Amino acid sequence: MDLTVKDGKIESANFDYINKDGKLKSEDAEYNKKYKEISKIDVPELKEIFSEELVQTQNPEAIDNVAGATESLVQFKLLSKEAIIASESGVPEPVKIDL
Repeated sequence: MDLTVKDGKIESANFDYINKDGKLKSEDAEYNKKYKEISKIDVPELKEIFSEELVQTQNPEAIDNVAGATESLVQFKLLSKEAIIASESGVPEPVKIDL
């Protein structure tokens, strides 16, 4: 989760998963094919929806669920909250949490 915050307002958000090889899951065609078969949406679509809603609402809790992606939304909300806290606290380095 990368957030760009200016004057206390989220200007942009970028959410993605990293696989065991350190690569972005949004760029893994095979993973996204399987994810879409199960969830009816792939990671690039999902991350765009969540990120846009976070910028619009400025509140992770206000983001609507996407059918088939409930666990991803739970993780997105946790990451968003931690990123917001880090931003408000002036933490310059990445914050890591276990999901």
